[in-house]
Amino acid sequence: ENEQHSPSKDKISDYLSGNLCRCTGYRPILDAAQKAYDYPRVVLERQKIIDVLKEIRTLPALHLNDQKQQFFAPKT
Repeated sequence: ENEQHSPSKDKISDYLSGNLCRCTGYRPILDAAQKAYDYPRVVLERQKIIDVLKEIRTLPALHLNDQKQQFFAPKT
């Protein structure tokens, strides 16, 4: 489903059901998912995604930098 507006917490809960660890509680995760809709949507080209995924194995950490936005994910 392609929604441009923020979905309800019930809808987000449905999307994430069965995929979350319950040890931290759902509320902060649901709040973060809903808050993500406040940010501008970033669309990456398919080939760029494929190239980045291929490089992940060789990197000590994943670092994406696109249109003044950054994402870091350490491997360990």
